Amino acid sequence: MGAETSGKIKSLGIDGMRILTTLILLAIASISALGQEANSPPPRAQLTVAQREAREELNRAAAAYKDGDFAEAQRHSEKALALDPTSRVAPLFLARSIHTQYAPSNESPENREKGREAIAAYQRILDTEPTNEEAYKAVAAIYGSMREEELLRVWILQRASNPLFAADKRAEAYAILAGKDWDCSFKITELPENKLVKTRGSESTVVFKKPRRESDFQKAKACAASGLDMAEMSLALDPTLEAAWAYKVNLLTETAKLYEMEQEHGPKSVFLKLADEARLQAEMLSEKRRREQSEAESAESRQQQEEQPHEKVSDGDSAKEKIIERGDLDTVALSKPQLDYPENPKIAHLRGTVKVAIIVDESGRVISARAVGGQLVLRMLAELNARRATFTPTIVDGQPGKISGFLTYEFDFGKPSNEGNSKP
Repeated sequence: MGAETSGKIKSLGIDGMRILTTLILLAIASISALGQEANSPPPRAQLTVAQREAREELNRAAAAYKDGDFAEAQRHSEKALALDPTSRVAPLFLARSIHTQYAPSNESPENREKGREAIAAYQRILDTEPTNEEAYKAVAAIYGSMREEELLRVWILQRASNPLFAADKRAEAYAILAGKDWDCSFKITELPENKLVKTRGSESTVVFKKPRRESDFQKAKACAASGLDMAEMSLALDPTLEAAWAYKVNLLTETAKLYEMEQEHGPKSVFLKLADEARLQAEMLSEKRRREQSEAESAESRQQQEEQPHEKVSDGDSAKEKIIERGDLDTVALSKPQLDYPENPKIAHLRGTVKVAIIVDESGRVISARAVGGQLVLRMLAELNARRATFTPTIVDGQPGKISGFLTYEFDFGKPSNEGNSKP
């Protein structure tokens, strides 16, 4: 355990400005969709008077949103929903309008109340559409920015234990909880007073010492034990989820530290061996995924060479078959998580910037991620992160469409764990 100073990477947090930018882009997409809806079936003659008025209110809401008057957009969205309670667009547009008025960095009671109002609006959407990804992630983002950690944990756990969701979605939720538990223990075991570096000649050894306060030690133990449970639940649902294996490695390492603090060297050795085995499994899965991805991208590249380039969408083509180039996608990602990775001496001093070329499908899911430049390990980590990014569906000529572009990741495993790597 002598080289366990690899830095942590920010994960699970969503930057406030990114949320604001994303919501504005979502609104612009909705404006386009509403415009298409107004000129596509069903004809206006088939709508009731109230439905026609609701559509006009939504157009006014979209215009107000585009102009930056989010309170006015909220009022028009509320009117639209009152006129047509069956509308699927109005509830989401209302929630977005309220959400955009919430400022993540503002701790005033009025602003926090606006955040709770946005949560309630998204929850009403989930009452009728339980698997709505945008609503679920928006609530998680608001809880995170409000630092409501217990409510956020309950929110994520509800998804993890909900059989309405696909197994892979539930596995991801359990993995997030495992990561939070690991972070809880890590912040205690890595405190300078608990992690001592002893030097003899040219060799340095890390020794973990039990915290002065018994309550801190018990908290770390409880978090590590809970995290291992969450990781195992995640892997039971999806044995191939690399994030769950990565957190399992971290949590097994944490448990070994805690046994060392109690001078229980036998159990410590057992958990270090288990961590090594889990790390090997994670590396095998990563290599397999990368190999399959490379093969798929090679096949896709050959197919694209036989077809006309997809830069533009012609009137006669289906938008679903086209890929729209958007360039930098960092600011428009609905979520861009950066996962924590197992402590590993091999990556302890790696740092650098990696760009990842991605393709996003009609549902907003990344279906292709290929790192451009950078060290091999960092390319693999960047691709793993990029595949977990999500986007709002893109509307082109009234139809869902694919987009391409790139995401940028900064890595610095050489930073001390308490410098610039804390999670919200």
